[in-house]
Amino acid sequence: MSKIETYPVLIFTPDKTFRVEGEFNSSTNIDNSSFIEGKGYLDIFDEHVWVYSKERPRDPNQYPYFWIENNKCVKSEPTQEVYRQFRLNKLVNLNTERIIQVTNESDNTDPIYVDDVINDLNASSEIFHPVIYTKDDFLKKSIKTVINDLNISLAKYKYKMTQKYMISNMKSALLSPTKMSTMYFNAWAEMLGLKVTVIIESTDASEDKLDEPYIYLSERDDVFKLSELDPSFKFPEIPNQNNEE
Repeated sequence: MSKIETYPVLIFTPDKTFRVEGEFNSSTNIDNSSFIEGKGYLDIFDEHVWVYSKERPRDPNQYPYFWIENNKCVKSEPTQEVYRQFRLNKLVNLNTERIIQVTNESDNTDPIYVDDVINDLNASSEIFHPVIYTKDDFLKKSIKTVINDLNISLAKYKYKMTQKYMISNMKSALLSPTKMSTMYFNAWAEMLGLKVTVIIESTDASEDKLDEPYIYLSERDDVFKLSELDPSFKFPEIPNQNNEE
């Protein structure tokens, strides 16, 4: 199973930033046809990013490098300090819109090395794009997806916080490997101005089926049978993108 929902993502080191294109399993036979020189790939075997090289690099231990010999993965031996910089939890989502904007304004052909883009992605006070992991619980996936879609600066919401470090604590909890609490989920929803609708219904495989679905509405903070809803209630509509003016 994939460790990350979508690629590419980035990984930062003190002197260089690598674009991570996908995943591989170093414990199995592999060929080099699907790898790009100089790009990072997450090894699902050790949950670290390794940088692909077509052949053994001149300084193989500068970064975690890997190359292929006789369909076998051969890895360099970086120091533990360097190795730790390439852990799975160090991955950062790619701010595509910002990169396109900067690329169009400059002659730089590889936008991930533009300093202000990297700073923009990595600074807590700027645009925040959390990586969505496959193992994230549904509350955490939901909030991360909304944040990535909004493409927002968290700094603009500081005025809503009664405690100085609340946003920092919320962000740390979101990026931690632990499950998201309902307290933090509600805090994110309130800060971002979201309302949540949850439908609970039996599956086809249920042995004991509900007579009808239940629905939770955050704006009323209550659970109703679908038939008990006010007739004026309307489910969110999907915008028709094919509308022609």
